[in-house]
Amino acid sequence: FGADWQVDLDRRGMIAAVHGYAPDQLREAIGQPLAVALGLRSSQDSAQAIAEALDARARRDSVEVTLSGAEGQDRVHRLSIAPLPDGRSVCTGRDVTSEVRLAAKLEAAVADAAMAQEQAATVARDRDRVLTALGHDVRTPMNSIMGICSLLLDSELEHEQRQWLERIRASCDALLA
Repeated sequence: FGADWQVDLDRRGMIAAVHGYAPDQLREAIGQPLAVALGLRSSQDSAQAIAEALDARARRDSVEVTLSGAEGQDRVHRLSIAPLPDGRSVCTGRDVTSEVRLAAKLEAAVADAAMAQEQAATVARDRDRVLTALGHDVRTPMNSIMGICSLLLDSELEHEQRQWLERIRASCDALLA
């Protein structure tokens, strides 16, 4: 990744020089350990990652730290620590606050979409259950009506009564089809 700033560390891990668009707290911390200058507590994962990289003289990438900016807003910086052949180390950093915030918004949107999808599935299941129950609740009495119509049609009826019963039976057939 591209770096916004760079801090040169001496063999003991103390800040020797600061270059680029580094946070003010680093510019004022020449001679201090990097983790202290960043305001990290030793119990924090990022402080431990920095200490391990410096102690082992090993490269460590993507260490995220949150620093308070001059405006009082927290800014997220992604650090990379690399040892140099002469025993010193270099720490480069990049302000990734926008990326982190965008990723958080994306995660929230994905979670909201998943929740909406689950709600839609629940509504569909409930709808199907209601339609099934309603279908049963309609079919049972409708079959009774059709049976009664058939019995009445087998009896002697006036022409107009027969027409009404045939209409009732046709309507029941249409509803059950």
